[in-house]
Amino acid sequence: MIFLTVNGYILLSGSSTCLWLANKATLTPEQTRIFDTCNATWNKGTEAIFRLLASKLLELFKTKE
Repeated sequence: MIFLTVNGYILLSGSSTCLWLANKATLTPEQTRIFDTCNATWNKGTEAIFRLLASKLLELFKTKE
């Protein structure tokens, strides 16, 4: 459930806004800040997902030993 929630949040906040702003010819300073914030959110979210998956894999290997 956590995985799906985090994925949904990342997709909504990061990709849709970044794609919309990326298609603009020129960006205002405010739009540039929004773009940077969305990009940072996307990066942090994907990092969190991979860390979550890594911790779950480590738990699986520890329980099998």
